[in-house]
Amino acid sequence: MNRTSITDTDRYRKIIKLALDDELVFNIFKIMPDYSEVLEHVSYNLGKEYLNSIKRDNPKLLDYIEEFKSNDIYGGTNKYYYDDIGEISPTTLRYINVLSNLITLDIDLNNKDIIEIGVGYGGQCLILSKYFKFKSYTLVDLEEPLLLSKKYLDLNNVNNIKCIDMNKLEDNIIYDLVISNYAYSECVKEIQEIYYEKVIKNSIKGYMVLNFTGSYYQINSYTKEELLNKINDSYLIDEEPLSSGGNKILIWDKNEKNKKLNIKILGAIYGGKDVTDIVSSHLKFDKLSIFVSNDLFGDPKPLVHKNLYVKYEDCDIIKEAVAQEDSFLIIASHKKNKI
Repeated sequence: MNRTSITDTDRYRKIIKLALDDELVFNIFKIMPDYSEVLEHVSYNLGKEYLNSIKRDNPKLLDYIEEFKSNDIYGGTNKYYYDDIGEISPTTLRYINVLSNLITLDIDLNNKDIIEIGVGYGGQCLILSKYFKFKSYTLVDLEEPLLLSKKYLDLNNVNNIKCIDMNKLEDNIIYDLVISNYAYSECVKEIQEIYYEKVIKNSIKGYMVLNFTGSYYQINSYTKEELLNKINDSYLIDEEPLSSGGNKILIWDKNEKNKKLNIKILGAIYGGKDVTDIVSSHLKFDKLSIFVSNDLFGDPKPLVHKNLYVKYEDCDIIKEAVAQEDSFLIIASHKKNKI
């Protein structure tokens, strides 16, 4: 059998089969080495960064924290104690951070048709279901992860889900949003192309976290430049917090194509350096999402912690924003547009 992705290994498939056949294994599958090397390997410290990001961008999500902890009931996950929220797994915090990013990007999943490429055991779907009431949620993966996800989500009483093998996807189905946490970027090009034809080009919006480590595993996948050229009107933002060097988030919104832009960047200064052109180049469809760093702007004042100051116009109103070095700046027009 030809390998379809980085995670398409005999060990991964076998441990899932064991979890499906044996309840004792299912109760601890998340901490089994052959499984945790693929998922459930988020560190305590990275979990803390996710929590800080959530507190900063969407603190209201902490009101749902006990509901989100349902993701830690089954599978024997490793949990840690975090200030303000108690014990929770870092992986659950990762899934909540994705939810937070979607909210920040003004992506509303209520009564929408969602599809996720590469679903693990269904944890992202479960977390999103605690906040949104989607119309449908289609999960696409290898056969074994789909069976595991069906069992896991049924136990958690998640409704309106469909588990579909990639080869059984119908043509010309319109989705409101496609989500992928690393999985799409870890597939070989042949599989990526199938997903593109059957899912991505038919999705109104996209949110895909990407890594580009395929070459390390002898997997030939699309580069970020190829993806940007292939997916119309898409753009990249930095993953934040960064789980691995070079990771990006690919975003698009076909609804935004013909809308009049409300935001205009008037000026931007970083450590005394004029970076207006750089900041303006990151403005996409009335949203500015940028990680403030020397890698992006250069280092005009070495050994000095710098701020980015941005002056912009939003619907004819002059506004200002500031972000510290090594932090995320997100600006969106106050004139909201929902899908």
